[in-house]
Amino acid sequence: SQRTVLEEQNEDLLTDQERLKQKQQKMLEKINRASVIEVQNLISEGFKVNNNGKLRSRRRARNIDLLKVCFSTTSNPVAQAGKETFHLRIINPIGETIAVETMGSGVIQSQTNQELIRFTTFTEVDYRQKPEQYCIDWKPITPFMEGLYEIELYNKGYRAGKTTFEMR
Repeated sequence: SQRTVLEEQNEDLLTDQERLKQKQQKMLEKINRASVIEVQNLISEGFKVNNNGKLRSRRRARNIDLLKVCFSTTSNPVAQAGKETFHLRIINPIGETIAVETMGSGVIQSQTNQELIRFTTFTEVDYRQKPEQYCIDWKPITPFMEGLYEIELYNKGYRAGKTTFEMR
């Protein structure tokens, strides 16, 4: 009957529309991934803060009051200039993410596997599509422990850089 033909055509159109939506979603994911600002020269350094506010570089966990994580953005013509957020994740030697919600810690969703990732803190930078250096300071409320720390930096839910830092 004519009604059945129209229903089948309508189903075909809905299926085509769904396929187009899925294609569009995949394209948006690719664009988002391509616009991630990778980082270079990711380094961490521990400091003791003197009474006069001056910083002195230290490697012993018990002497570190502040961890400074510095990185350089890379040039990415796909990423638009403007405000960009970088999430810093500091993972202690026993595999725990250092996080204190009252100090800016929180959770982001990984765009790689959709898992939730706890982060330590974040910074917002004015990205100008060229290499520039930025630093993030983390002043813990509990002392650091000795051992190897992993430092990860995320942009748009993707890991943009990773390094390690050892405290004695």
